[in-house]
Amino acid sequence: MKVMPTGASSVPRLFDVTLDCLAKNISTVPSLRDVPEDLVVCLFKRVIQQGRLTPRILEVFAASGHPGILDLVSAMRIQSWTPPLLLGNGEAWLGDKSHLW
Repeated sequence: MKVMPTGASSVPRLFDVTLDCLAKNISTVPSLRDVPEDLVVCLFKRVIQQGRLTPRILEVFAASGHPGILDLVSAMRIQSWTPPLLLGNGEAWLGDKSHLW
């Protein structure tokens, strides 16, 4: 173990490593309902830092029901976004005839 001049260890804390791993794989987490609020808030901040927040992941965090998450979302002015539904009429786009080959 390498010791820094200030006496701090260069080995990351298990808590930080775990949060990083969870944030990296957040798309596989189905629910955060039974996770304590302080941990969910830390994880939410880590997900934002890593740029992994998507509408589906935002729903998972919001569904946790923790007031701290709802306050963060409100303070950051994050809004859920639903992409428009494109209804096709069965016609090829701009006369594309590739389906004939």
